Amino acid sequence: MKPDIQEKIHEELDSVFGSSKNPPTAEELNQLKFLTQCIKETMRRFSVAPFVGRQTDEDLKLKSGQIIPAGANIIISIIGLHLDEKIYSNPYTWNPNNFNDDVVAKRHPGAFVPFGSGARICLGYKYAILSLKAQLSTLLRNYRFTTTLSEENIELDFSIVLKSVNGYNIMLHSRR
Repeated sequence: MKPDIQEKIHEELDSVFGSSKNPPTAEELNQLKFLTQCIKETMRRFSVAPFVGRQTDEDLKLKSGQIIPAGANIIISIIGLHLDEKIYSNPYTWNPNNFNDDVVAKRHPGAFVPFGSGARICLGYKYAILSLKAQLSTLLRNYRFTTTLSEENIELDFSIVLKSVNGYNIMLHSRR
């Protein structure tokens, strides 16, 4: 799945790390712009937490004129937001260009909230992104990933966290 994207990631990794076998530094991880775009696009397209619950602390007037009273329990569809075609053109197509700096600058900051937002944002979100970049950069420096899956045949289970119904059919091939 997406060998052209993986090749572009490999080029970025080779450019940043060269032939180094050392663990990545924070400075090197910050240089991985395309890998970061790919991580964010994956979190947009396949939101780990598809829904979050909240309680309103004051009356909330919607654009329609309806009022949600203070103290109401509401469910926010993060996956619905991330798949809204008013925000993302072709929302069901995985496209890391959705996270180019110039594209992000034109979008409302609340349009991408895989870790929530505001006062209730996940405290570990920066660590999670950094950890993903470190792990993926280490694996992708040494391996090429393949799968028999396609985006069209991935079945998802929408429970507390989003997960694949049929597991993850991934094969690793040495790059060296």
